[in-house]
Amino acid sequence: MPIVYRYNNGQLPAAANEVFRAPSVPMAVTSTWLCNTDSTLRTVTIYHIPSDESVSDEHLLLDTLELRPKTTIIIETPFFLEQGDAVVAFADVAGKVSASFYAIPFADWIRSR
Repeated sequence: MPIVYRYNNGQLPAAANEVFRAPSVPMAVTSTWLCNTDSTLRTVTIYHIPSDESVSDEHLLLDTLELRPKTTIIIETPFFLEQGDAVVAFADVAGKVSASFYAIPFADWIRSR
């Protein structure tokens, strides 16, 4: 069974910020957990930024996804990061949305299929 890595077990900021970067091997992000810890609706935006590029609309994965109060959603649609690619994310208000990204090396993900 492959080792699953967990990234950014914490609160998202209110401005675009790197959550994690693929290490020296390509990675498969197998699930994304988002939890609105606030008592009001919050939104989340997530980007997949290729190595040596910057935040732009062409790299959007989720654009202002609405999270109801005190709700957790789990997204199990995988996406893939090449070596050096990054995930950048933010919420509409800092410190109100927790995010965790689970990833494994791409080669391990392929073998597990």
